Amino acid sequence: MNNTEKAYFEALQKDRTAIADMMKKFAVRDLQAIAVNQPAEKAQFIYDLIKNADDMSAENAKFILEKDRLIFKHNGVNSFSVTDPENEEKDFEDKIIGKVNVLTAFTKLYPNFQSVFNYTTALCIYAQNIMFKIERLIVPVLLDSDSSERCHDETLFIVSFDKEPEKAYNEICEAFRKFSYQSALNNIKNIELEYENSNISYEVGDTIKRTGYPDSRLIPAVLRKESIAVEITGTRPGKYFLVPYEGKLKNFTDKRPTPMSIPQIRGSKEKMVPVSAFPDDYILYITMENFKRYEDGLLDAEVLELRENAGAVEMFSRNKENV
Repeated sequence: MNNTEKAYFEALQKDRTAIADMMKKFAVRDLQAIAVNQPAEKAQFIYDLIKNADDMSAENAKFILEKDRLIFKHNGVNSFSVTDPENEEKDFEDKIIGKVNVLTAFTKLYPNFQSVFNYTTALCIYAQNIMFKIERLIVPVLLDSDSSERCHDETLFIVSFDKEPEKAYNEICEAFRKFSYQSALNNIKNIELEYENSNISYEVGDTIKRTGYPDSRLIPAVLRKESIAVEITGTRPGKYFLVPYEGKLKNFTDKRPTPMSIPQIRGSKEKMVPVSAFPDDYILYITMENFKRYEDGLLDAEVLELRENAGAVEMFSRNKENV
């Protein structure tokens, strides 16, 4: 930061501290809880981190979830700017407001960002030109040193779980399992999620395509050898596993499946082959009886069509190699 930005940062810290102090008053105390708990879904701040990275002209972004913290990093080439807090309204309208200003404001550009404070009391940010943390939802505080985990061309966000770590970990895991970015991105080409022994990548274009198979350890060990790698295209593109099994499914998983079917033509008639789908894990279970009965069609087809009970259709292209 140059001297002007340092002066703006000090003024911004003073301004946000005054607001945070005001939020402690009885008449407006509930607004803080509303700001933090605004998203209906948990951990929606992850999408605002991605939007911020895109605004910083990053091409690659990655989340790393550990038991006691979440790391987010990207290779954005833009620096964190700070503008005069006295001119924030006009700067916002003119689209020249500083990124530090925006991250420390309620719902400006990043409407779900404050939900990160469900999991931490202070979000730490390390960039090439500035290192700071955000306390009390909106108060920026300069940090004395850089993080040893940051590469020279990276921006690093660290969310330490100092509020119910186990709950934080589980809720963010769930958000990653349901990950689906809906807004347009201008710069980001790849998004990577590393969690629960899995490393999943997404290619960003007109749509976001999931690449890379899920961790095969999500499949019970006794079933892995017979599992078949498949690639899905459609509303939830990506790579899946088709897993034959014998006996009762509850012997292999305690999760609740979504009943779906794969159509197969026998003679002139269409037969529906039932499967138990776990879309969040990218796994389809099929009974060994049905797999053997329709094995030729399932293995010979270049494309497998998967239908939900409600009639939704997705297409699977089978990878020739077994897991």
